[in-house]
Amino acid sequence: MMSATMKRSLLIVAAVPALAFGLTACGGGADGKYIGEVESATNAGYTTLTIDGNTITYQAFYCSNTPKADEKSIGQLNDNQTQVIWTQEGTWEGNDQISMTDDALSIAGETFTREGTDAAQAQLKEHRETCSD
Repeated sequence: MMSATMKRSLLIVAAVPALAFGLTACGGGADGKYIGEVESATNAGYTTLTIDGNTITYQAFYCSNTPKADEKSIGQLNDNQTQVIWTQEGTWEGNDQISMTDDALSIAGETFTREGTDAAQAQLKEHRETCSD
């Protein structure tokens, strides 16, 4: 027969991993900035998606590196971060499905790579070279 102290110790040992997993699942694992391409034949540029908690902000930048006010959208991610509901419409409107990996995310077929990755660095380098011409 186990003592009450031993039962409590086992309960604590069993609860710690579950609590840690729960905090990881609820945490802002997707938080950060992601870099995408501007879909424009006339303007060289890049786009950013910034995730802060459940808030997502899309912004387009061109050679001047000045954000375009009419190409900004703000939205909210649902609880399981599979859909964004655009609350301040601009480039994006309504609702869109979102899928995420460790280094990238995709919304409606448009891919964004996490800032600091090789792919994002290469994209920003290409932007700087194109805009310096």
